[in-house]
Amino acid sequence: MAAAVKDTMNSMLSAMHLGGDKKEETYHAPSENDYNTLREKFEKAKQGHVFDFYDDLKPEEKGFLYQQLEPVDPEHINEITEKALHPPKPKDDEEGPKLEQLPESAQCSVIDSKQEDLHKWYEGGLKLVADNQVAVVLMAGGQGTRLGSSAPKGCFDIGLQSKKSLFQLQAERIRKLEQLARKAHSKEEVTVPWYIMTSGPTRKPTQDYFEEHKYFGLNRNNVVFFEQGVLPCVSMEGKILLESKSKVATAPDGNGGLYSALINNGVVLDMEKRGVKHIHAYCVDNCLVRVADPTFIGFSASKDVDIATKVVRKRNAKESVGLILQKDGKPDVVEYSEIDSASAEAKDPKDSKLLKFRAANIVNHYYSYRFLESIPNWAHKLPHHVAKKKIPCVDEKGNAFKPEKPNGIKLEQFVFDCFPFLPMDKFACMEVKREDEFSPLKNAKGTGEDDPDTSRRDILAQGVRFLREAGATVTSDDPEADVEVSPLISYGGEGLEFLKGKEIKAPAVIEKQQGFAKPKMVPTKSPAVVTSVNDFTVLPLQVAGLPSYPKETTHYLYLRPNAPKAPTADTSREVFLVNVPTDTTDVHLRSLFADQLGGARIESVAFEGARVGKGITSPVAPVRKKRKRGQEDGEGAAPAEVGQLPEVWDRDMHCSGGTSIVTFVDKPSAELALREARRAVKTGKQITWGEGVDGKVPALGLSRYAAHHKLRHPSHHALQESIDAYMTTFAAQEAARAKALARQRAEPDEDGFITVVRGRRSDPAREDAVRLKEEELKKRQEKMVGEGFYKFQHRERKKKEAQALVGQFEMDRRRVEEMRKRRGG
Repeated sequence: MAAAVKDTMNSMLSAMHLGGDKKEETYHAPSENDYNTLREKFEKAKQGHVFDFYDDLKPEEKGFLYQQLEPVDPEHINEITEKALHPPKPKDDEEGPKLEQLPESAQCSVIDSKQEDLHKWYEGGLKLVADNQVAVVLMAGGQGTRLGSSAPKGCFDIGLQSKKSLFQLQAERIRKLEQLARKAHSKEEVTVPWYIMTSGPTRKPTQDYFEEHKYFGLNRNNVVFFEQGVLPCVSMEGKILLESKSKVATAPDGNGGLYSALINNGVVLDMEKRGVKHIHAYCVDNCLVRVADPTFIGFSASKDVDIATKVVRKRNAKESVGLILQKDGKPDVVEYSEIDSASAEAKDPKDSKLLKFRAANIVNHYYSYRFLESIPNWAHKLPHHVAKKKIPCVDEKGNAFKPEKPNGIKLEQFVFDCFPFLPMDKFACMEVKREDEFSPLKNAKGTGEDDPDTSRRDILAQGVRFLREAGATVTSDDPEADVEVSPLISYGGEGLEFLKGKEIKAPAVIEKQQGFAKPKMVPTKSPAVVTSVNDFTVLPLQVAGLPSYPKETTHYLYLRPNAPKAPTADTSREVFLVNVPTDTTDVHLRSLFADQLGGARIESVAFEGARVGKGITSPVAPVRKKRKRGQEDGEGAAPAEVGQLPEVWDRDMHCSGGTSIVTFVDKPSAELALREARRAVKTGKQITWGEGVDGKVPALGLSRYAAHHKLRHPSHHALQESIDAYMTTFAAQEAARAKALARQRAEPDEDGFITVVRGRRSDPAREDAVRLKEEELKKRQEKMVGEGFYKFQHRERKKKEAQALVGQFEMDRRRVEEMRKRRGG
C-alpha cells in the first residue's frame, strides 16, 4: 500500500511539472507481517526465489527490495512471460493472415494530393493549434550508447554549424509553429504543450539539459517530463532475475509502454485540463520531424479518426522496415521479417512502378484525445514481445554473473500494437516525402546509414531546397557545403520570401532576417507604461505560467530607498520593496539583484509578517522586579522561549501586496540596485522572476504539501533534540529565577517594607505573599479615592438624587390618578 501511495504521488508531481530531480530515498525494512504477506504472494506464483538472500541484507537493502517487489504482480509476470515465450501456434490447416493495402478512403499522399487539399488541411490544422487544442508527445527514453555517447539521444549534436541538438531542433519547430498560429489567427497566446517520455536513467540528464538551455525559449511549464514503466527481466525458464541480492533486474517496457505511462503519470488528465483534443507523437531520433505538423493534424481531424500515421515510400523490396497495411481487415504493422518475398516484391495493380506494400512505418502518429482517454479499457490487451539479451544477474549462491550469451529476456510492448483495436474507418495514413520528413539517427558515425553524417546531410539538403523554392540562389566553392535554415525562421519552407533574388554563399546558417532586406514595418504607438509612483520605481517582472494557468504574466514590484521614521545605522543601505510576489524567498531576491540587476550583493532580507517565535514557551514564570513608583508594570511582556520546535513548512508564503526590507552589504550596492532597476524600466529590459533559483528553493504546489505532511511527523532524533534543548534552558531559567527571588527578599517594596517570615519559605509561598500584598494595596488606594473626594463627584451625586426625586414624584402622581379612577371620581 505504501508503494502504491508513493507511485501515485510521483505521478501527480510529474503531471504538474513538479517532479524535478529525483532525490535519494531512505528505505526501511518492512514489518514482519508485510514481508511475510509479500513473500507468500511470490511463493504462490513460484517466484519466491527473489527472497533467497533476504536474510543476508541490511535493513535499507531489505526496504529497497520490498519497495521494488511490492507493486509487482508475479502471476501477471508469469502469464505475459508464458504468452511471449510460447505463443499459440497456428494450426496446419489454418491459412496465414490476409494482407491487403489500406482502403483509399483511409490514405493520402502529399506527393500527389491536390494543392487545395493540402492547403485546406494546413489551415485547418493551424486553426486547431491556434485554439490550443494540439499537444505533442515525444518518446525520448533512449540513450546515445550506439552513437558513442552516454547522454540521452536527444542531446546529441549531429554536426550542424549551429551545434543544435535534436532536442533544440524540435523545440524551435514548436516555437515557430506557435508563432505562425498566433500571427495567422491574431491570437495573443498560443501554447503547444510538449510531453517528453524518458526512461528512468535518462530522466534527470534530460531535465538538466533543458534547464541548462533554458528550455530553448519555451515556457518551462509547457514542457512536462514523465517516465515510461519497467518490467522485471526473466530467465529463459520464466524466473525473475536478480541483478544483485537486493535488486531485481528490470528493463523499460518498450515504446508501447507509452500508453500506460500517459495514464499513470497523469498526462492524459493534464491534456484534459488544457483542452487538448489532438496529439502528435513521434520518436526523438528523427531530425527532420515536423512537430505537430498542421497539415497532418488537419488531415487527421478532418477524417475524425482516432489514430493516423505518417509513412514514407519503401526504398525497395528488401528494405528492413515495418509496413502499415490491412491485416485481416484491421489496420496493423507487419515487420519485414513477417512478410514473404512474394508479398514484399508485389507491385501496385494501379501503378506497376510502385510496390504494393510500400507504406514504411516511421513511428510518427496522430491520436485523438478520446482514444487516449480510453487507454484503461484496452491497455491490458497489448501483447508483450520477447527480446533475448545478455542480462547481468546473480547465480544461485548470490555471486555476480555476467553472461557471454543471452541468458534471459526483456518483455516489450510496441506502440503500434493497439492499431488492430480500431475499426478501419477510425484509422488513416498519410504518405510524406522521405527527404523532407524522415532521417533517423540510429548508428555510430561512419557507418554510412542512419548515422550523424546522413542526418546532417539531410538537414542541410532540405535547407537548400527551401532557399531555392523561395527564389534564392545558393553558391559555394565547396561542392559539399550546404546551408542550414533555422526552424526559428522557417517551419517548413515558408517565410523565406525576403531572400528572393538573393545569393547565399554556402556554408551558411540562416537564423534571422538580419543582413537581408526586410519588409517595411508600420510602427505602432505603444501604450504608456507607468515607470514610477511617488518615490517608488515600478519594476515589471515576467512570471512563468503554471500547469493550472499556462500563461506568462507580469507582476509589478515597487522599490525605493528605505525611509523609516526612526532611522538606524543600516538605513542608508536598505531598500524597501512593496508588492513582493507571494512565493518570494531571500534566494529569489539575491538572484534577482545579483544576476539581473547589476550584481548588487545582499546581506539580509526581512519580510513583513515573517514567522518568528517558533520556540517553545517557557513554563517557568519570569521573575518580576519590585516596581518603583512611576515605573511601568512589566505585564504583557512576551514569555521567554526555549528550544526550537521542528519546522513543519519547508518554505514560507507571503500575503498579496506584502513588503520586505532588503539590506545590502554597503550603501553603493543599494544605490546600484536602485539604479539598475530604473535602467531596466527605462530600456524595457525583461526581468524574469525566479530565474536561476530552480533547485535552490523547495518546490511549491503539491510538493510543498507533501513535504509539510512529512515534516509534521519529525524523526525521533529531532524531537529528542528539541526536548533536550527545552529541559536544559528550563533548568537554567529556574536556577536564575531562584537566585533573583533570593535577592528580592532583601529589597523593600514600594512602601518601604521588607516582609519578614519565620523559617524557610518556598518560592511559591513568597509569590502568594507578594500577590496578596499587591491586592491589599490596590484596595487601600481605591478606598482613599472614594466617593466625595472630588467636587465633580458631589455634583454627579446631587444630579442623581434630583433625578431619583423626580422619578418618585411621577410614580406617586400616576398612583394617585389610578386611585381616583377606581373610586369613580
